[in-house]
Amino acid sequence: MFHNLNKLKILCVIQRFTPAIGGAENLMKQYLDYLSLNHEITVFTSNAIELFSFWNKSKENITIKNDAKYKICRFDVLIPSDVSVNQYSFPYSISSFGPFCPKMWESLLNLNEKFDLIIASSFPYDHIVPAFLASQKFNIPFMLLPHIHSEFLYHNFTAQKLSILSNADAIVVNTEYEKNQLLQFNILSKNIFINSPGIVTNFDNSKLFDVRKKYNIDSNSLLLLFAGTKSFDKGAIFLVDALEKLEKNNLIDVIFIGPENTEFSNYVSGKPKNIRQHIFNLGSVSDIEKNAIFDACDIFVMPSKSESFGLVYLEAWLHKKPVIGCKIGSVMNLIDDQKNGILVSFGNISELISALETLQNPLLRKKLGADGYQKLSDNFNSEKLCKTFESICLSLSNH
Repeated sequence: MFHNLNKLKILCVIQRFTPAIGGAENLMKQYLDYLSLNHEITVFTSNAIELFSFWNKSKENITIKNDAKYKICRFDVLIPSDVSVNQYSFPYSISSFGPFCPKMWESLLNLNEKFDLIIASSFPYDHIVPAFLASQKFNIPFMLLPHIHSEFLYHNFTAQKLSILSNADAIVVNTEYEKNQLLQFNILSKNIFINSPGIVTNFDNSKLFDVRKKYNIDSNSLLLLFAGTKSFDKGAIFLVDALEKLEKNNLIDVIFIGPENTEFSNYVSGKPKNIRQHIFNLGSVSDIEKNAIFDACDIFVMPSKSESFGLVYLEAWLHKKPVIGCKIGSVMNLIDDQKNGILVSFGNISELISALETLQNPLLRKKLGADGYQKLSDNFNSEKLCKTFESICLSLSNH
Protein backbone atom coordinates (compact mmCIF):
# COMPACT_ATOMS: atom_id res chain seq x y z
CA MET A 1 0.00 0.00 0.00
CA PHE A 2 1.36 3.41 -0.98
CA HIS A 3 0.52 6.50 1.03
CA ASN A 4 2.03 9.93 1.52
CA LEU A 5 4.91 10.39 3.92
CA ASN A 6 2.78 11.98 6.61
CA LYS A 7 -0.06 9.46 6.59
CA LEU A 8 0.38 6.60 9.01
CA LYS A 9 -1.32 3.27 9.28
CA ILE A 10 -1.79 2.86 13.04
CA LEU A 11 -2.90 -0.13 15.08
CA CYS A 12 -4.17 0.65 18.57
CA VAL A 13 -4.53 -2.18 21.10
CA ILE A 14 -6.56 -1.35 24.20
CA GLN A 15 -8.41 -3.36 26.88
CA ARG A 16 -11.83 -1.81 26.17
CA PHE A 17 -13.14 0.85 23.82
CA THR A 18 -16.17 3.08 23.44
CA PRO A 19 -19.00 2.67 24.37
CA ALA A 20 -17.13 1.25 27.37
CA ILE A 21 -16.40 4.11 29.77
CA GLY A 22 -13.09 4.75 31.52
CA GLY A 23 -10.35 7.37 31.69
CA ALA A 24 -7.89 5.50 29.47
CA GLU A 25 -10.66 4.50 27.07
CA ASN A 26 -12.01 8.06 26.80
CA LEU A 27 -8.56 9.53 26.24
CA MET A 28 -7.68 7.00 23.55
CA LYS A 29 -10.93 7.71 21.72
CA GLN A 30 -10.09 11.41 21.81
CA TYR A 31 -6.62 10.76 20.35
CA LEU A 32 -7.85 8.32 17.70
CA ASP A 33 -10.75 10.51 16.59
CA TYR A 34 -8.19 13.26 15.97
CA LEU A 35 -5.63 10.98 14.31
CA SER A 36 -8.28 9.49 12.02
CA LEU A 37 -8.62 12.85 10.27
CA ASN A 38 -5.21 12.31 8.66
CA HIS A 39 -4.27 8.67 9.31
CA GLU A 40 -5.67 5.18 8.86
CA ILE A 41 -6.69 3.71 12.22
CA THR A 42 -7.46 0.15 13.31
CA VAL A 43 -8.41 -0.74 16.89
CA PHE A 44 -8.01 -4.18 18.48
CA THR A 45 -9.96 -4.45 21.71
CA SER A 46 -12.08 -6.79 23.81
CA ASN A 47 -15.87 -6.83 23.64
CA ALA A 48 -16.15 -6.03 27.37
CA ILE A 49 -18.29 -3.15 28.58
CA GLU A 50 -17.05 -3.37 32.18
CA LEU A 51 -13.69 -4.43 33.54
CA PHE A 52 -15.53 -7.09 35.55
CA SER A 53 -16.29 -8.78 32.22
CA PHE A 54 -12.66 -9.92 32.12
CA TRP A 55 -13.46 -12.36 34.94
CA ASN A 56 -17.27 -12.59 35.14
CA LYS A 57 -19.30 -14.18 32.36
CA SER A 58 -22.56 -12.73 33.71
CA LYS A 59 -21.51 -9.23 32.67
CA GLU A 60 -22.96 -7.88 29.44
CA ASN A 61 -20.63 -7.49 26.47
CA ILE A 62 -20.66 -5.14 23.50
CA THR A 63 -22.69 -6.31 20.52
CA ILE A 64 -23.49 -2.95 18.87
CA LYS A 65 -22.26 -1.97 15.44
CA ASN A 66 -19.23 0.27 15.09
CA ASP A 67 -20.18 3.92 14.50
CA ALA A 68 -16.61 5.26 14.55
CA LYS A 69 -14.86 6.54 11.44
CA TYR A 70 -12.24 3.82 11.68
CA LYS A 71 -12.03 0.06 11.96
CA ILE A 72 -12.70 -1.51 15.37
CA CYS A 73 -12.12 -5.24 15.85
CA ARG A 74 -13.67 -6.56 19.06
CA PHE A 75 -12.51 -9.92 20.39
CA ASP A 76 -14.40 -12.24 22.72
CA VAL A 77 -13.15 -12.47 26.29
CA LEU A 78 -12.50 -15.92 27.73
CA ILE A 79 -12.92 -15.81 31.50
CA PRO A 80 -10.48 -17.79 33.69
CA SER A 81 -12.98 -20.50 34.68
CA ASP A 82 -13.48 -21.36 31.00
CA VAL A 83 -9.80 -21.90 30.28
CA SER A 84 -8.73 -25.51 29.85
CA VAL A 85 -5.17 -26.17 30.98
CA ASN A 86 -4.62 -28.25 27.86
CA GLN A 87 -6.21 -25.80 25.46
CA TYR A 88 -3.75 -22.93 25.54
CA SER A 89 0.00 -23.02 25.84
CA PHE A 90 2.66 -20.32 25.77
CA PRO A 91 2.30 -17.43 25.03
CA TYR A 92 -1.42 -17.43 25.89
CA SER A 93 -0.87 -19.02 29.28
CA ILE A 94 0.98 -15.98 30.65
CA SER A 95 -2.16 -13.84 30.67
CA SER A 96 -3.09 -12.94 34.25
CA PHE A 97 -4.99 -9.66 34.54
CA GLY A 98 -6.98 -10.09 31.35
CA PRO A 99 -8.59 -9.45 29.05
CA PHE A 100 -7.83 -13.00 27.87
CA CYS A 101 -8.76 -12.82 24.18
CA PRO A 102 -7.06 -15.73 22.39
CA LYS A 103 -8.21 -14.53 18.96
CA MET A 104 -6.65 -11.14 19.66
CA TRP A 105 -3.33 -12.80 20.54
CA GLU A 106 -3.52 -14.89 17.36
CA SER A 107 -4.34 -11.86 15.21
CA LEU A 108 -1.50 -9.81 16.66
CA LEU A 109 1.09 -12.56 16.33
CA ASN A 110 -0.01 -13.21 12.74
CA LEU A 111 -0.68 -9.72 11.41
CA ASN A 112 -1.77 -9.76 7.79
CA GLU A 113 -1.42 -6.01 7.33
CA LYS A 114 1.60 -3.74 7.47
CA PHE A 115 1.31 -1.05 10.15
CA ASP A 116 3.56 1.96 10.66
CA LEU A 117 2.94 2.15 14.40
CA ILE A 118 1.42 0.09 17.21
CA ILE A 119 -0.04 2.00 20.17
CA ALA A 120 -0.91 0.03 23.32
CA SER A 121 -2.84 1.17 26.38
CA SER A 122 -2.96 0.54 29.34
CA PHE A 123 -1.29 -1.13 32.33
CA PRO A 124 -1.51 -3.64 33.91
CA TYR A 125 -3.72 -5.47 31.36
CA ASP A 126 -2.28 -8.31 29.34
CA HIS A 127 -3.23 -7.36 25.79
CA ILE A 128 -0.09 -5.19 25.98
CA VAL A 129 2.02 -8.35 25.81
CA PRO A 130 0.92 -9.57 22.34
CA ALA A 131 0.89 -5.96 21.10
CA PHE A 132 4.55 -5.64 22.09
CA LEU A 133 5.44 -9.07 20.69
CA ALA A 134 3.82 -8.11 17.38
CA SER A 135 5.89 -4.93 17.24
CA GLN A 136 9.06 -6.97 17.77
CA LYS A 137 8.13 -9.73 15.33
CA PHE A 138 7.17 -7.37 12.51
CA ASN A 139 9.64 -4.58 13.29
CA ILE A 140 6.98 -1.95 13.95
CA PRO A 141 7.60 1.06 16.24
CA PHE A 142 5.84 0.62 19.58
CA MET A 143 4.22 3.34 21.69
CA LEU A 144 2.88 2.71 25.17
CA LEU A 145 0.39 4.70 27.25
CA PRO A 146 0.69 2.95 30.63
CA HIS A 147 -1.64 5.16 32.75
CA ILE A 148 0.14 3.92 35.85
CA HIS A 149 -1.91 3.99 39.05
CA SER A 150 0.46 4.55 41.95
CA GLU A 151 -1.54 2.37 44.35
CA PHE A 152 -0.91 -0.66 42.12
CA LEU A 153 2.84 -0.41 41.55
CA TYR A 154 3.30 -4.11 42.26
CA HIS A 155 1.04 -4.85 39.25
CA ASN A 156 2.63 -2.30 36.95
CA PHE A 157 6.30 -3.04 37.56
CA THR A 158 6.59 -6.79 37.18
CA ALA A 159 9.61 -8.09 35.27
CA GLN A 160 7.38 -8.64 32.25
CA LYS A 161 5.97 -5.11 32.25
CA LEU A 162 9.37 -3.55 32.97
CA SER A 163 10.83 -5.36 29.99
CA ILE A 164 8.11 -3.91 27.76
CA LEU A 165 8.62 -0.42 29.20
CA SER A 166 12.39 -0.68 28.67
CA ASN A 167 11.97 -1.69 25.03
CA ALA A 168 9.16 0.67 24.01
CA ASP A 169 10.11 3.28 21.42
CA ALA A 170 7.97 5.88 23.21
CA ILE A 171 6.05 6.04 26.47
CA VAL A 172 3.42 8.76 26.75
CA VAL A 173 2.55 9.64 30.35
CA ASN A 174 -0.01 11.97 31.86
CA THR A 175 2.07 13.77 34.48
CA GLU A 176 5.57 14.57 35.69
CA TYR A 177 4.76 12.35 38.66
CA GLU A 178 4.15 9.36 36.39
CA LYS A 179 7.39 10.04 34.51
CA ASN A 180 9.34 10.13 37.77
CA GLN A 181 7.94 6.72 38.71
CA LEU A 182 9.33 5.29 35.47
CA LEU A 183 12.70 6.94 35.94
CA GLN A 184 13.09 5.11 39.25
CA PHE A 185 13.19 1.89 37.23
CA ASN A 186 15.87 3.19 34.85
CA ILE A 187 13.53 3.72 31.91
CA LEU A 188 15.30 6.07 29.48
CA SER A 189 14.13 9.64 29.94
CA LYS A 190 14.44 10.37 26.20
CA ASN A 191 11.71 7.79 25.49
CA ILE A 192 9.22 9.32 27.94
CA PHE A 193 6.88 12.09 26.75
CA ILE A 194 4.55 14.00 29.07
CA ASN A 195 1.26 14.84 27.36
CA SER A 196 -1.47 15.50 29.88
CA PRO A 197 -5.05 14.72 28.81
CA GLY A 198 -7.36 17.56 27.86
CA ILE A 199 -11.03 18.05 27.15
CA VAL A 200 -13.08 19.98 24.63
CA THR A 201 -13.71 23.28 26.36
CA ASN A 202 -16.99 24.22 24.77
CA PHE A 203 -20.47 22.79 25.16
CA ASP A 204 -23.96 23.76 24.06
CA ASN A 205 -25.47 25.89 26.84
CA SER A 206 -28.81 25.87 25.05
CA LYS A 207 -29.27 22.17 25.85
CA LEU A 208 -28.87 22.54 29.61
CA PHE A 209 -31.97 21.71 31.63
CA ASP A 210 -33.19 21.89 35.22
CA VAL A 211 -31.63 18.78 36.76
CA ARG A 212 -33.12 19.40 40.20
CA LYS A 213 -36.61 19.61 38.76
CA LYS A 214 -36.18 16.50 36.60
CA TYR A 215 -35.02 14.34 39.51
CA ASN A 216 -37.06 16.07 42.21
CA ILE A 217 -34.00 17.29 44.11
CA ASP A 218 -34.56 19.92 46.79
CA SER A 219 -33.74 23.36 45.42
CA ASN A 220 -32.04 24.33 48.70
CA SER A 221 -29.79 21.29 49.12
CA LEU A 222 -26.04 21.22 48.62
CA LEU A 223 -25.76 19.09 45.48
CA LEU A 224 -22.69 16.87 45.13
CA LEU A 225 -21.67 14.98 42.02
CA PHE A 226 -19.62 11.82 41.60
CA ALA A 227 -18.78 10.70 38.04
CA GLY A 228 -16.92 7.49 37.33
CA THR A 229 -16.85 3.80 38.17
CA LYS A 230 -18.80 3.48 41.42
CA SER A 231 -16.28 1.32 43.21
CA PHE A 232 -14.50 1.24 46.56
CA ASP A 233 -11.16 2.33 45.03
CA LYS A 234 -12.79 5.29 43.29
CA GLY A 235 -14.18 6.53 46.60
CA ALA A 236 -17.89 6.06 45.89
CA ILE A 237 -18.49 4.11 49.10
CA PHE A 238 -16.29 6.57 51.00
CA LEU A 239 -18.62 9.36 49.82
CA VAL A 240 -21.76 7.49 50.87
CA ASP A 241 -20.29 7.00 54.36
CA ALA A 242 -19.56 10.72 54.62
CA LEU A 243 -23.08 11.57 53.48
CA GLU A 244 -24.51 9.33 56.19
CA LYS A 245 -22.61 11.22 58.88
CA LEU A 246 -23.51 14.63 57.45
CA GLU A 247 -27.18 13.98 56.76
CA LYS A 248 -28.43 14.67 60.31
CA ASN A 249 -27.47 18.33 60.35
CA ASN A 250 -27.19 19.23 56.67
CA LEU A 251 -29.37 19.10 53.59
CA ILE A 252 -27.10 17.34 51.09
CA ASP A 253 -27.91 15.33 47.96
CA VAL A 254 -25.51 13.30 45.81
CA ILE A 255 -25.81 12.36 42.16
CA PHE A 256 -23.74 9.37 41.05
CA ILE A 257 -23.22 8.92 37.30
CA GLY A 258 -21.14 6.22 35.66
CA PRO A 259 -21.28 2.50 34.86
CA GLU A 260 -23.52 0.38 37.06
CA ASN A 261 -21.72 -1.48 39.81
CA THR A 262 -23.29 -4.28 41.87
CA GLU A 263 -20.98 -3.67 44.82
CA PHE A 264 -22.08 -0.05 45.02
CA SER A 265 -25.79 -0.73 44.42
CA ASN A 266 -25.85 -3.37 47.15
CA TYR A 267 -24.05 -1.06 49.56
CA VAL A 268 -26.53 1.77 48.98
CA SER A 269 -29.55 -0.53 49.22
CA GLY A 270 -28.36 -1.55 52.68
CA LYS A 271 -28.52 2.03 53.95
CA PRO A 272 -31.59 3.36 55.78
CA LYS A 273 -34.26 5.17 53.78
CA ASN A 274 -33.31 8.60 55.16
CA ILE A 275 -29.88 8.15 53.50
CA ARG A 276 -31.06 6.50 50.28
CA GLN A 277 -33.47 9.34 49.55
CA HIS A 278 -30.49 11.68 49.15
CA ILE A 279 -28.66 9.40 46.70
CA PHE A 280 -29.51 9.65 43.00
CA ASN A 281 -27.81 6.74 41.22
CA LEU A 282 -28.29 7.53 37.52
CA GLY A 283 -25.95 5.06 35.81
CA SER A 284 -24.38 6.09 32.51
CA VAL A 285 -25.87 9.21 30.92
CA SER A 286 -25.70 10.99 27.57
CA ASP A 287 -23.24 13.84 27.01
CA ILE A 288 -26.12 16.33 27.05
CA GLU A 289 -27.34 15.09 30.41
CA LYS A 290 -23.81 14.87 31.80
CA ASN A 291 -23.17 18.53 30.98
CA ALA A 292 -26.45 19.54 32.60
CA ILE A 293 -25.59 17.58 35.77
CA PHE A 294 -22.07 19.02 36.01
CA ASP A 295 -23.57 22.48 35.53
CA ALA A 296 -26.21 21.91 38.22
CA CYS A 297 -23.97 20.50 40.95
CA ASP A 298 -22.36 22.63 43.65
CA ILE A 299 -19.28 20.46 44.27
CA PHE A 300 -17.64 17.67 42.30
CA VAL A 301 -16.46 14.92 44.64
CA MET A 302 -14.40 11.94 43.56
CA PRO A 303 -12.18 10.95 46.51
CA SER A 304 -10.45 8.21 44.51
CA LYS A 305 -7.18 6.44 45.24
CA SER A 306 -7.13 4.90 41.76
CA GLU A 307 -6.20 7.58 39.21
CA SER A 308 -3.44 8.09 36.70
CA PHE A 309 -4.74 11.61 35.98
CA GLY A 310 -8.45 12.39 36.50
CA LEU A 311 -10.21 13.79 33.40
CA VAL A 312 -13.45 14.24 35.33
CA TYR A 313 -11.86 16.97 37.47
CA LEU A 314 -11.31 18.90 34.24
CA GLU A 315 -14.96 18.42 33.32
CA ALA A 316 -15.96 19.89 36.68
CA TRP A 317 -13.65 22.87 36.15
CA LEU A 318 -15.19 23.41 32.72
CA HIS A 319 -18.41 24.18 34.59
CA LYS A 320 -16.50 26.26 37.18
CA LYS A 321 -17.10 23.82 40.02
CA PRO A 322 -14.73 23.20 42.95
CA VAL A 323 -13.45 19.64 43.22
CA ILE A 324 -12.54 17.24 46.00
CA GLY A 325 -9.91 14.61 45.25
CA CYS A 326 -7.46 12.44 47.16
CA LYS A 327 -3.89 12.96 48.27
CA ILE A 328 -2.31 10.62 45.74
CA GLY A 329 0.57 11.59 43.48
CA SER A 330 -1.30 11.91 40.19
CA VAL A 331 -4.18 13.92 41.65
CA MET A 332 -1.87 16.14 43.72
CA ASN A 333 -0.13 16.84 40.41
CA LEU A 334 -3.43 18.17 39.04
CA ILE A 335 -5.47 19.71 41.88
CA ASP A 336 -3.93 22.61 43.79
CA ASP A 337 -5.14 22.15 47.35
CA GLN A 338 -7.25 25.07 48.63
CA LYS A 339 -6.86 26.91 45.29
CA ASN A 340 -9.08 25.05 42.81
CA GLY A 341 -10.17 22.19 45.04
CA ILE A 342 -9.53 20.37 48.28
CA LEU A 343 -7.46 17.23 48.77
CA VAL A 344 -8.28 14.61 51.42
CA SER A 345 -6.73 11.33 52.50
CA PHE A 346 -8.45 8.29 51.02
CA GLY A 347 -10.89 6.75 53.48
CA ASN A 348 -10.53 9.55 56.02
CA ILE A 349 -14.16 10.42 56.74
CA SER A 350 -13.36 13.36 59.01
CA GLU A 351 -11.21 15.01 56.31
CA LEU A 352 -13.90 14.54 53.68
CA ILE A 353 -16.60 15.92 55.99
CA SER A 354 -14.40 18.91 56.82
CA ALA A 355 -13.86 19.59 53.10
CA LEU A 356 -17.59 19.42 52.40
CA GLU A 357 -18.38 21.70 55.33
CA THR A 358 -15.74 24.18 54.15
CA LEU A 359 -17.27 24.24 50.68
CA GLN A 360 -20.73 25.03 52.01
CA ASN A 361 -19.52 28.63 51.63
CA PRO A 362 -20.87 29.67 48.20
CA LEU A 363 -18.27 32.44 47.75
CA LEU A 364 -15.44 29.96 48.32
CA ARG A 365 -17.03 27.49 45.89
CA LYS A 366 -17.22 30.23 43.27
CA LYS A 367 -13.58 31.22 43.78
CA LEU A 368 -12.21 27.67 43.63
CA GLY A 369 -14.36 26.86 40.62
CA ALA A 370 -13.16 29.95 38.77
CA ASP A 371 -9.52 29.13 39.53
CA GLY A 372 -10.09 25.58 38.26
CA TYR A 373 -11.60 26.91 35.04
CA GLN A 374 -8.57 29.14 34.55
CA LYS A 375 -6.17 26.23 35.05
CA LEU A 376 -8.16 24.16 32.55
CA SER A 377 -8.10 26.97 29.98
CA ASP A 378 -4.37 27.56 30.40
CA ASN A 379 -3.13 23.97 30.39
CA PHE A 380 -5.56 21.39 29.05
CA ASN A 381 -6.64 22.36 25.55
CA SER A 382 -7.53 19.06 23.90
CA GLU A 383 -6.73 20.09 20.32
CA LYS A 384 -3.25 21.25 21.30
CA LEU A 385 -2.61 18.03 23.23
CA CYS A 386 -3.90 15.90 20.34
CA LYS A 387 -1.55 17.70 17.96
CA THR A 388 1.36 16.97 20.28
CA PHE A 389 0.34 13.32 20.40
CA GLU A 390 0.22 13.19 16.60
CA SER A 391 3.70 14.69 16.39
CA ILE A 392 5.03 11.95 18.69
CA CYS A 393 3.42 9.32 16.46
CA LEU A 394 4.97 10.84 13.34
CA SER A 395 8.40 10.95 14.95
CA LEU A 396 8.25 7.16 15.47
CA SER A 397 7.23 6.19 11.97
CA ASN A 398 9.56 4.34 9.62
CA HIS A 399 9.09 6.88 6.88
